[in-house]
Amino acid sequence: MVCGGPNWKIQDRFLDPATIRPVQIISRDSIEPCAFFDRHRDIGVTSVKIDPTGEWLTYSTADSVTRVSLHTGDAETFDVPDLEDVHELTVEGDVMFVANTGRDEVVELDAGSGAIRARHSLDSLRSPRARQIRSARVDSFHANQAFLGHDGHLMVLAHHAQGFRVLVHAQRQLVRHGSGGVLDLTTGVVHDLRLFGPHNVRRHANGWLINNSGRKEVMLLSPDWEVTGHLDLVGWGTGAAISDAGDVLFAGIRATRRRYATADDRSETGVEIVPLDGGLRTFLPLRLVEQVNGVELCTPALAKRVIDLPAGLPSMVDGTEAPPGAEV
Repeated sequence: MVCGGPNWKIQDRFLDPATIRPVQIISRDSIEPCAFFDRHRDIGVTSVKIDPTGEWLTYSTADSVTRVSLHTGDAETFDVPDLEDVHELTVEGDVMFVANTGRDEVVELDAGSGAIRARHSLDSLRSPRARQIRSARVDSFHANQAFLGHDGHLMVLAHHAQGFRVLVHAQRQLVRHGSGGVLDLTTGVVHDLRLFGPHNVRRHANGWLINNSGRKEVMLLSPDWEVTGHLDLVGWGTGAAISDAGDVLFAGIRATRRRYATADDRSETGVEIVPLDGGLRTFLPLRLVEQVNGVELCTPALAKRVIDLPAGLPSMVDGTEAPPGAEV
């Protein structure tokens, strides 16, 4: 199951928004859109999680988190104020962590009811030299995901490990070093891994796997965040799922945005299937979405329930610029 949407900036778009299908199911034989999510075709879906019992599906847009019954199609948007530029949802037991990227925070919800358990600001980990934004919107870390570490600590994957610092960022761009890393909100420790635009931390082989998106690679790390290897991808990786056996990676690939693409750039949007033992790879292009935001595995039975959800009315599309901050 793949979720995504249009590119946020007008100059990067190449599809008519009316043709966008924000959630699609890929099987061995077909790619089927899920009509329920067409109501979000002008803004996209940033993350989707299916309850292990098969009762519920929870998904996010840039400013909301909604739970849908896979039996009735009834939908309930959780009462979570001040969501802005939401990125990945992560479920850990009975807790759901929401990466509230535009607010530099993590929102901790009860995975069943959607009730707010806590809100975790990243402010205490911001470097004194990082920019301080004096407005309602704060995004100096660009936190893409929150999750629990092997020791149970609350961790955050961020584009800027110490908050965005103009001079440091410029210097690292010149020497091709990123500033992304992992923040331990429990201890305050910052692991600056010099990642470029990272997404999607996943547990793998007793360690970790991260989409180091800006370098078009997957980075493999030990449990204590030491780099142990790299796997090249065909493009900018956003979205990652690992087979139950731990031997295959399904990586969402986003085509290079128009303003960044070079004349010889041939990247496409789709899903790359990567055997982690070095076997033959497969790339599946997706024609009805401009950017992939998330990839999840589900059984055929659950996939059918999602496909069979009642179609929703599409959002109004007026062709204007997207709201500020909606960069996934």
